[in-house]
Amino acid sequence: MKSKKKLFEFLDAYYRHVEPEYARDGLSHPNVGNETYGRKSMVYLYCGEEMRGNLLSSLQANDFKVDRSYGKDFGALEVQVSYFQGERYWE
Repeated sequence: MKSKKKLFEFLDAYYRHVEPEYARDGLSHPNVGNETYGRKSMVYLYCGEEMRGNLLSSLQANDFKVDRSYGKDFGALEVQVSYFQGERYWE
């Protein structure tokens, strides 16, 4: 399983950011959310319905673990990353 750092580096390359926006902002980026459920850490990407399919395919092609069914109705993706103390990690 890949780390959130690798995910943010991938997103900067995917969106062709000249300045590393996702890598710089990390979990505080406006299009990113996170939660940790026990030992499972998730990063939520709010990408919009029109970008969702392409981003989903690209993430899977680069070996990220993405829940295909999450966010279909509201243009978001759920990506499982290696463990970190995200929101709700204490539960």
